Amino acid sequence: NHDDAQAHAAHTRDPKVWKEGDTYYMALGSTFREETGRLVIYTSKDGIHWDFANQMLDGRFGKILECPDIFRVGDDWVFEGSAMYIGDPEEGYESHAICAPAVFEPGKCELSISGECKYMDYGMDLYAPQTNLDKDGRRVMIGWMRMPQAVKEKNGMEWNGMMCQPRVIDVENGHIFFRVHPEVRAYFNQETPIPEKLDYSRPFCLKMNLEEGEILNIGGYRIWMENGAVHTDRSIVFAGMKSCSLIGKSPDVSGRCELEIFVDKNLIEIFINDGEFVISHVVYGLGECMELSCSSGKKILFLRHGGDVFHTVAGIYCGLRAGSVHEPRCKRGSKKYTDSLLQDEMSGCYNTCGDSIPRKLYSV
Repeated sequence: NHDDAQAHAAHTRDPKVWKEGDTYYMALGSTFREETGRLVIYTSKDGIHWDFANQMLDGRFGKILECPDIFRVGDDWVFEGSAMYIGDPEEGYESHAICAPAVFEPGKCELSISGECKYMDYGMDLYAPQTNLDKDGRRVMIGWMRMPQAVKEKNGMEWNGMMCQPRVIDVENGHIFFRVHPEVRAYFNQETPIPEKLDYSRPFCLKMNLEEGEILNIGGYRIWMENGAVHTDRSIVFAGMKSCSLIGKSPDVSGRCELEIFVDKNLIEIFINDGEFVISHVVYGLGECMELSCSSGKKILFLRHGGDVFHTVAGIYCGLRAGSVHEPRCKRGSKKYTDSLLQDEMSGCYNTCGDSIPRKLYSV
């Protein structure tokens, strides 16, 4: 039933369940009359029978709230969610993933946002992220990278649907960091000379310090520092796409700008100052050349995978995706890959799409 006092009948979705003490909690995204985003919380003692506990309406949640998540990082609470219709449709997507430091009182099921709501990724493609704990207790986030069109491979296969790499969430002095997962860093374990022609059949990582006025061009994707912020421009490798932002910009980074840049042939992820901010962009048709406009002697570290740690990296995805409806599929016979088979067979399936890291959900 349509119940304004609790939730909207059509727009209440995306349950996130966790346990504190002997009580289960469920956070749901909803709306009040499609005007204000609403967070709804239920509780249960057995995980089967649920009772309405509380709700929170907040204009920062947009008109409809999706994919809410409430969790601890150390002694800090964090809220994240996907707020619909908070962006300007003339500048790109209208709905975006946001996060904020929070205070949650489990006994009363009261949530208050204790800091400023910020974007989880300043490329503005990332949406509907969710978190879980990895085997070492880290809070890890994976989100959907929105793609306006499918990618067609040389063998004729088309696919659409891609996730960002796993990101470890930390909180320092009230600021939420999204850091590179240690297992991902371990994967890019071999330094090599920068090639004259970039090869995107295998992903690579670049590490460098970027200074004011310097411009890095990765196959047509431009990154530069201006007025204390990192800027990006994908217009050359996103030609013809409508309703998507071409320009990215981080908040001020206070003069320090250390970059870890992960490059796949259809995704570039830029981690600024160990995850202080992240800019991620879907790209199409990266070129073969890389150029850096800077003073002489600038050091760029070029890293690729140089050892067999594939199963370790794949395990991050398997563990976090257990129970998800998103089962990887390969067009060859529409075979479904279960988590038990994934570590042994994923390599062959994903390599048909030219990927070394299992970030694609499925082929179509």
